[in-house]
Amino acid sequence: MAPEVMLRFNHNTAVDYFAVGVMAYECMNGRRPYVGKSRKEIREHIMSKQVEIKMNEIPPGWSVEAADFINRLIQRKPENRLGNNGSAEVKSHPWLRNFNWEALYEKRLKAPFIPPSEDNFDESNINEKWKDLDDPDFKEHAASLRKNEVQAQFNGYYYDHQLAELAEQQAVNKPEAGAAPTLDPDDPQSLMDNPHALLNHFNLQISLRQ
Repeated sequence: MAPEVMLRFNHNTAVDYFAVGVMAYECMNGRRPYVGKSRKEIREHIMSKQVEIKMNEIPPGWSVEAADFINRLIQRKPENRLGNNGSAEVKSHPWLRNFNWEALYEKRLKAPFIPPSEDNFDESNINEKWKDLDDPDFKEHAASLRKNEVQAQFNGYYYDHQLAELAEQQAVNKPEAGAAPTLDPDDPQSLMDNPHALLNHFNLQISLRQ
């Protein structure tokens, strides 16, 4: 989480680039740039020290450009962060110089890793236990996530490959005009027949997993 978010300052999309930098740092080094035994300790680490990948710390197979890209993304001050002035400066960074952005936009690139087609809420992908479950900040945020106005922000984020396949079938086999859909929460097909019911189903699934 970017420092400006932790401090509850006004912020923009630069916070997302900070998150990208943290994930890229983990990919390069196999560990997080900011560590701690609790959310509070992690926050204090972020606020007290600017992490930087030094030349002698770059792992084999990684370039100096990659390290510079990450270092510029994890800047604590948003005005110094890559991306603060828009996506163009991120896309023009030397590490991404030869990336085909047009192919990405047109969805012509094949992902280097395609996960199995199980439901994306498969419990086997969840940590056994969150280390900060008893942290007061964690409990506060968990409670705020249950608010209807917060849940509404996640409308459309749920993805279930089985429901997606049914949606494709529905597009091909449209019901007869004037036919009233029958709603059954246990029947995905009936939910696909009614977009509003489907949306409610998604919101329910999200809230149940909080």
